[in-house]
Amino acid sequence: MEKEYGSCYGGTLCASMSQNFDYAKCKAAMEDNLPKSFRSQEHSACAKDGDFYCAQQLATLLMQNSKCYVKFFLPATPGTPDACPSECVNLWKKEQGEHPVCMTLLEGQLKGKYEISQNLTKQLILSNKDPKVRAMADQMPTTMHTFTEVCIHSQALLV
Repeated sequence: MEKEYGSCYGGTLCASMSQNFDYAKCKAAMEDNLPKSFRSQEHSACAKDGDFYCAQQLATLLMQNSKCYVKFFLPATPGTPDACPSECVNLWKKEQGEHPVCMTLLEGQLKGKYEISQNLTKQLILSNKDPKVRAMADQMPTTMHTFTEVCIHSQALLV
């Protein structure tokens, strides 16, 4: 099913961008990455932590602190002064204590989204018709860090 969606959406998106992108390469990139993106969401849709459905976790975080919600979803840069506001670290830890299953799932989803985004972006850059744009693929970062990697599990980044 995801493969069908990937093919349908990917083909449509790439057709609309065919002036700048090689259609076949763009479509292959979409077909490779869109199903992964869909799958990353579906496995947690019905997951529960006690009586709490993990699908509720996003709304809970958003309603508690919209600034932190945004921080959780954006890549974090180690060593930047505003990377880890204490209110966001405290919120994550509080929710991790209350809903460890859901927060662990969310953490995995966020990391997976970054990996899929990086892969898709690089493939799309390489499918661009302009050789100058394609040459920029080597300048892409090789990793993106999640809020939890930088602010909660930061010891792993100090190596």
